[in-house]
Amino acid sequence: MAKGVLAKVDIDGFSTLELWEKVWQPQYCPDYKKMFSVFLEFFQKREFLLDDATPCARPNIGDSAFGGFLGADVIFGNCG
Repeated sequence: MAKGVLAKVDIDGFSTLELWEKVWQPQYCPDYKKMFSVFLEFFQKREFLLDDATPCARPNIGDSAFGGFLGADVIFGNCG
């Protein structure tokens, strides 16, 4: 059992919500290299924060990804 309060600190302009809002903008989605750069910048800004957040990046490649894992053609559509 944890002894204390878990906390996540956000930085102005780099909150989790702002990260996702930025990633889904047309100039980034579905360009995964640009999406990666957004996540990288986000994690670099948070690197030295002493909170309890666990870094994770979950770019969503859509519902078609599961079919792609099974060998189907993956067709990317609108990310918004």
